[in-house]
Amino acid sequence: MNRSVAQTLPSPLLRRIVLSLLVAGALGQLFNNIALVRISESFAVTVPLLILGLAALLAFFTPGPRPADDTSVILAIVLIGWQIFVGAALGLVTSREWIQPFMLLFVYALCFAIVARLAISSEDIGWAVATAAILIILFGSIGIIQFVLLNFFGVVLALPPAFSAVPWDPLIDIYRTGGVLRPAGLSYEPSTFSIALSFALVLLMLLTSVFAFQNRKLLLVSVLFLLTASLLTLSLSGWAIAVPALGVSVLNARFRRFAVPLFIIVIAVVIWALYAGVSTVVTDRLNTIAAGEDDSANVRVLAALALLVHPPDNLAQFFTGAGLGQNPDLAAMMDEVYLRRFGITEPFIHNIFTVVRVGQGWVGIVLHFILLFAVLRPDVRRNREFYLPMMVMVFALHFASGFYLDPTFWSILALLMVLRRVDAQHPETALLPRASMRSSALAYRLPMRPSADRTANIRNNA
Repeated sequence: MNRSVAQTLPSPLLRRIVLSLLVAGALGQLFNNIALVRISESFAVTVPLLILGLAALLAFFTPGPRPADDTSVILAIVLIGWQIFVGAALGLVTSREWIQPFMLLFVYALCFAIVARLAISSEDIGWAVATAAILIILFGSIGIIQFVLLNFFGVVLALPPAFSAVPWDPLIDIYRTGGVLRPAGLSYEPSTFSIALSFALVLLMLLTSVFAFQNRKLLLVSVLFLLTASLLTLSLSGWAIAVPALGVSVLNARFRRFAVPLFIIVIAVVIWALYAGVSTVVTDRLNTIAAGEDDSANVRVLAALALLVHPPDNLAQFFTGAGLGQNPDLAAMMDEVYLRRFGITEPFIHNIFTVVRVGQGWVGIVLHFILLFAVLRPDVRRNREFYLPMMVMVFALHFASGFYLDPTFWSILALLMVLRRVDAQHPETALLPRASMRSSALAYRLPMRPSADRTANIRNNA
């Protein structure tokens, strides 16, 4: 694609397409198991990776004003530069085990730097809401159908092995669910599917708080599919990261207006769960975790946290870590913590903070917090309570999975930076009072009537 081809599309349409792609990428864990091309035994080109790359390509050629700061570009350069330094200092730059993850980090950071500079208007967010709702209905329904076929008809609805990034076996953890087979949708596993649904719920709340989306039926249907699919996964990790985010959402009045319909839906789903006997599975699982006998909880929480604070072998490793990819230093740490202390043979780390600390040292942790602060930092020009649930959700995601070198994680960061920028430029869309029904109706109309001195600026941004 060249600039002339990209400019054949109207600028508002093009940026809305990019924004919709970015939303789809942020919800990529709903379908991250779809492998388009397998490069090696451990890596495949997935749909979320393709979406993030396409969004970055279109964003690069999207005409329009650019932000005054180059924060995303600076962060990408610093992260890539630090990893090059670490690889060179540890003598890993010629190792294939280092080159592959480094190239992934390079691609993700580059895409983040490009897409995060996208300039959108508040009206464009309507496309983002519709995209999120449609994706939730689509992949939520796949999970629901999958559950029904598995448990009532004995039919496994799954991707063919040739198109699966990770082979999925629905029987692998049946011992933890009392014989109930859990759906994974098109995700890696049921827990990943549940985590993606929890994030989708909080993202939908954020988008509808900064834009008055009129199609309430679409939102209600999407939430119904989301909650039903999430319940059927029987995943405590997905529910655990959703509860804190939903808890802090009650601090905002605009979130509370969704409380009644959401509460009704939750009650209906819980009643069905009690009637179907699913609740006993959850309580049994909680008892197993409390007894310290749940392997999944040990892998995802205890072992990952133990590895996070595991002392390095020397002072240099304290700053640089073991480097990206599989290497002898990482293998020694995994053997000492995972195998000897917890009896875990699984080589995967389910904690993003731990992944960063092990591969990039404590300097990498500092850089990672700077990255998160740049994306989620408070802004006095807007109502920060809108973003508080998302801040909690992003922080919780770090403890629910180790998807650092993952297109979904970087899509989430880019999307939040884009949304924060448009909210800061047009804070009145989020700060209008809602004292009564009459003033509420006026609040939704006022942003659509710009004053004369702002008309030119809005036309330029469009």
